[in-house]
Amino acid sequence: MTKSEEALALVERLATMTTPEEDFEALKDEDGIANDDGLTYDDVDEMVSDMSDDRLMDEYSAFMTFVRAAKEIVKKG
Repeated sequence: MTKSEEALALVERLATMTTPEEDFEALKDEDGIANDDGLTYDDVDEMVSDMSDDRLMDEYSAFMTFVRAAKEIVKKG
């Protein structure tokens, strides 16, 4: 696999992840309020600020996995 093919594959993997905005939209009801585990959120920033430490660490871990993969692609010169 060429460097550009690997980079494209990495970008495609990144694109499969959801953003907080997409998560918020998926949780919204007809009134525009997101409901998650009994909690309601009027906007995505409120929902993000209430994310658990476990969720944030999982997101950080996934991000670091992608950073490491990108570094490996760059190393190949």
